[in-house]
Amino acid sequence: MFYFCVMKIILWGLLIYLLYNLIFKVVVPASKIASQMKDKVREMQQQQEEARKKFEQQQQYQQQAQKATEVRKDEDYIDFEEIK
Repeated sequence: MFYFCVMKIILWGLLIYLLYNLIFKVVVPASKIASQMKDKVREMQQQQEEARKKFEQQQQYQQQAQKATEVRKDEDYIDFEEIK
């Protein structure tokens, strides 16, 4: 009977040890990795948003510059009038 109680305590201790190792060597690092991945994804999304805004600003600037040159082209020409 004494042998059975000792084996039961040893098995419970082993089970607790294995659960402890599982939790702190697998579950906790996995959750840390998941949170780091979320942070990196969020950071990449912010960078993409900034790049998109910058690109849109450049396109607007180019369109404005193109419109300004079109206006200048129209101003450079003098209407032809036939002299008699």
